[in-house]
Amino acid sequence: MKLILLLLVFIFLNGQDLEEVAINSYLAKQNINFTQEEKNYLKQKKLIKMCIDPNWMPFEKIENGKHIGISADIIKLFNEKLEIPIVLEITNDWIESVKKIKNRECDILPTATKTRSRLKYLNFTTPYMQPPNVIATKYGVPFVNNIELILDKKIGIVKEYSSIEELEIKYPTIKIVRVDSIYDGLEKVKDGTIFCLLDNSISLNYEIQKNYIESLTISGKFIYKDLLSIATRNDEKLLNQIFEKLQNSITRIEKQKIINKWVSIGYKEEIDHTLSWQILFISSIIFLIFIISNLRLRKEVNKRKQIEVILKDSESKSIVKTGELERTKNQLFELNSNLEEKIKSEILKNEKQQHIMMQQNKLAQMGEMIENIAHQWRQPLSQVNSSVLMIDAILQKNNFENEDVEEKLLEIESMTKYMSSTIDDFKNFFNKNKEKELFSFDDIIEKSLKIVQGSLKINNIKVDIMLDTKSKYLGYPSELQQVIVIILNNAKDVLVDRSIKNPQIRIKVTDDSKYYTIFIHDNAGGIEGKNIDKIFEPYFTTKHKTQGIGLGLYMSKMIIETGIGGKFIVKNKNDGACFKILLSKEDL
Repeated sequence: MKLILLLLVFIFLNGQDLEEVAINSYLAKQNINFTQEEKNYLKQKKLIKMCIDPNWMPFEKIENGKHIGISADIIKLFNEKLEIPIVLEITNDWIESVKKIKNRECDILPTATKTRSRLKYLNFTTPYMQPPNVIATKYGVPFVNNIELILDKKIGIVKEYSSIEELEIKYPTIKIVRVDSIYDGLEKVKDGTIFCLLDNSISLNYEIQKNYIESLTISGKFIYKDLLSIATRNDEKLLNQIFEKLQNSITRIEKQKIINKWVSIGYKEEIDHTLSWQILFISSIIFLIFIISNLRLRKEVNKRKQIEVILKDSESKSIVKTGELERTKNQLFELNSNLEEKIKSEILKNEKQQHIMMQQNKLAQMGEMIENIAHQWRQPLSQVNSSVLMIDAILQKNNFENEDVEEKLLEIESMTKYMSSTIDDFKNFFNKNKEKELFSFDDIIEKSLKIVQGSLKINNIKVDIMLDTKSKYLGYPSELQQVIVIILNNAKDVLVDRSIKNPQIRIKVTDDSKYYTIFIHDNAGGIEGKNIDKIFEPYFTTKHKTQGIGLGLYMSKMIIETGIGGKFIVKNKNDGACFKILLSKEDL
């Protein structure tokens, strides 16, 4: 009885959607109601020639002579409902496809946007997709939500795309660079030839996830959308009517299923095991040295045993003279002394070598773990950014304005960029070829605080900043920012855990003859004496296991002292713990 009631409630609450699904499914199976004129036209036409953009995934592509992508699946549904086939006309690029339909060598373009100039030779169905336009840039570029902010920069757009015409009319000074394809454009962004590539969010997100996940990102969105329609040659007007009916015959669920199939892509990237192989090679050499040392010790021990046998034999048989006996005893004593020293020395060496091997193995395992995490995080982070763009576009379309919502969307974008940047910081940690950048300390501190400002604000933690220098430092800003964020998060956790009244974090930067020093000081009461020498050890933590595993300060010390070449120390001072980051001026 309960089950029947639940089913009735479900049907009542979802009746409208279920009814729509049923009606749409029924209509989709029916023959389209073409007029007699349209039927005669199709019979006389015999086939419909189609041109596409041969390299515009996930919408469409020619691969091994076949049409694939979103438009291919839609055309497949059309073919099931037409009595004549839609045949692909092979072209090399979008420019050739546009040229062919202009010359009437093609009849339709399955994904095209209406423009003033195209209306001279094309008709368009009602738009069936409306993805927003976004830009792809290198990592580290501030988010852009207004194209007017980048009019002085080179903006790549694929040749013959509709957005070129619209933008050049509205912004006469815009610097558009026409590229051959979306791939050509992204390559130009990657090598710095152009600042960004403008295209719709679905195409750019697809290509970045598949081929450029390590180097490029979506970092701008605009109110402009690609209103994608089926374009038909305008000298055969019945063709447009036919495709409008075909398009309307596809249900919303069928269309969404096709889009989901191509937008939710998977990818596989190879992990570089070079570091692991290098560590394995070094470890093998150390292990070999260890074996050789043990063989030497064994040889010394055997020699000692032989002398002891001779000595015993000499004493028992009184064959050896007293002088020879003394010499043998002295030799044995000297050998014993040397052997003990050698054993102690070799044991110390072996212990050090084993410790080095353990550390190297830990680093190798950590490197592999970080590499795996990077590959697991890249696609979801990109999809989160893409979802934010879509949500923002929908809100704008519905004229929804709310400062809190806009602030949260920007916060999500900032956090995902930070997470992606963190992945790069850890992956590049052992890269000796990384390039230094000139940056200011106030900028790094401001960026770090933006990351944790939400949790600081919720817990009423006040942050005071004092800068005694306006100098710029040549170093690795992303890695330094990562360390500052870790310290701030740890300070926040302790202040909250200990319920400190008037919680406060003080940040100070000083400048002397040798160092730039960053002080981060909280008022949480300091670190227990028994723990202060252990906090930089890996996996040491005083937190509950659900709050962390004790790698933050360990990695911070490695970043500052091994990666950057500075010093990272901690002391209890007055009312709390004070972390000091010293950056040497000698490296400048």
